[in-house]
Amino acid sequence: MKTTLSEIQKSIEKLARQIQVPQYLLPTFEYNSDGSYVEIDRSGLLYYFETERGKENLRYIAKDVNDLLYKVFDGPTLMMASSYEKKQD
Repeated sequence: MKTTLSEIQKSIEKLARQIQVPQYLLPTFEYNSDGSYVEIDRSGLLYYFETERGKENLRYIAKDVNDLLYKVFDGPTLMMASSYEKKQD
């Protein structure tokens, strides 16, 4: 059974609440010309994109949902950790 974009969105939102990721660090679920977004193609491949000013900077094809979730949270958790570290100085 293929995973739906809605199921992925729910998983991302649930995990984001658990670790308190700010909404602005999360991807959208449709094309975003300035930020990150998640997409599923007709064959069921999972994609994570990062764009800036309409230019695609990253296209990541995930092996499965867990791989996609790892990629989605990789950047936000790094940013959160860096911000926390700065506040501790």
